[in-house]
Amino acid sequence: MFTSRYILTPGQVALRQASGSSLRPNAGKAPSGLTTGLSSVAGWDQQGFSLIEILCAILVLAVALTSMVQAVTTALSSTKESELQTVAASFAAGQIETLRAEGDLRDGTTEGECGEGLSLYQWQQTIAPAGIDGLHEVTVVVQNTKSGKPIYELKTLLFEVADDSRTSSTTSRRDSTSQRRRNSSR
Repeated sequence: MFTSRYILTPGQVALRQASGSSLRPNAGKAPSGLTTGLSSVAGWDQQGFSLIEILCAILVLAVALTSMVQAVTTALSSTKESELQTVAASFAAGQIETLRAEGDLRDGTTEGECGEGLSLYQWQQTIAPAGIDGLHEVTVVVQNTKSGKPIYELKTLLFEVADDSRTSSTTSRRDSTSQRRRNSSR
């Protein structure tokens, strides 16, 4: 007669004792001639996961990881786009401040590179009359050097007093100050 030994874990022993079943697998069943390894295990309470359960778990993990990678990629590209917009806005504002500081606004279009550290950008500055003497509409567009696609556009109005009125108002102020001094000394 064929005998085999089965080793049960303490948890399996306690479970079988609580349910009132025998500690031997297939107890009380008639032998079935030829048995394979799978049929001899059939009487046991199966522990573990089936192949379908493992495949479903892998599928859920794959979907979750794909979503996380996509979210991180989107966040990084948004951060890069935000940095690009900030640099372009700062450069455009700097161009307008340079015009304001230098004065002598001349209508027309000027283009240029943004510099060594900003080789990805180029700028185009347009100064046009705004309909009132001395008032100019200034537009600064920062573009991508490779694609020529506008990244940022800043428009503003700058006022510059005409040269003739500056000298005439300065002269008239000097004349009025001189007359006051003369009148006060008399």
